[in-house]
Amino acid sequence: MSDALTEPRDTPQTVEAFRERLQELNGQLPRRLQQCADHVATHLDSIALSTVAQVAQGAGVPPSAVMRFCQIMGFTGFAEMQRLFREALSRAAPDYATRLANLKAGGAGQPSALVAEFVEAGRQSMEALARDLNEAALNQAVATLAQARTIHLAGFRRSFPVASYLAYVFDKLGVPAVLHDGVAGLGHRSSLQPGDALLAITFAPYSEETLAL
Repeated sequence: MSDALTEPRDTPQTVEAFRERLQELNGQLPRRLQQCADHVATHLDSIALSTVAQVAQGAGVPPSAVMRFCQIMGFTGFAEMQRLFREALSRAAPDYATRLANLKAGGAGQPSALVAEFVEAGRQSMEALARDLNEAALNQAVATLAQARTIHLAGFRRSFPVASYLAYVFDKLGVPAVLHDGVAGLGHRSSLQPGDALLAITFAPYSEETLAL
């Protein structure tokens, strides 16, 4: 076997170092490991959000080959390799205030540039959602909503568009729902009854109206 595969390797500390390691090994790997390398090289953006099984399926190899590939790359396993990409993804996603500042700074150019900034911010938010999704909490929430007599939707200020759209969707599905919009200071609190569910949408810092409800 080639020395490039057997000699000890330092664990890549950056995505760029990972790419360089891939280039070093290009053409020196056994067939299945080369399939892993080729697949990973063309799907670097999705590694942070993928499972071993998904990578193996995409590369057309068994999961054991993916694990061996990770070790050759200098990692103890897939989890350690994925951590590198997740940390890079986390560093790439600015907080809400930073994104707003970036949008304002970039708004002096063409309108299409501003649209591109919004698209990029949305992409980063969706990737963060996929990365941090708590499946157990999601399943519990769905079960609670499915069993509810009426679903109450609360979303004030900048979260109102989300709540109002959910109210539209539930109406189209024939699901009893009440939108707590706060118009004229009316909270519809008297409509909350035992057996109902309240779905509150808010962002940090949380709105006082949502906390009160």
